[in-house]
Amino acid sequence: MCMNRISHWIYVGANAYLECSFIPWQNRCVFRRTVDLNSICLQ
Repeated sequence: MCMNRISHWIYVGANAYLECSFIPWQNRCVFRRTVDLNSICLQ
C-alpha cells in the first residue's frame, strides 16, 4: 500500500453500511458515517 494515499472502503452489514477511511500518515481509521439500510434503495 502506498503510504501517501488514503484508503476508503464501505462495509455492508445486516442493517446498515459504514464508510471508513484509513489515513496512513496519521496511522488511524476515520469512520465517516453509518447509514441505515432502510433509508436507501439498493439495486
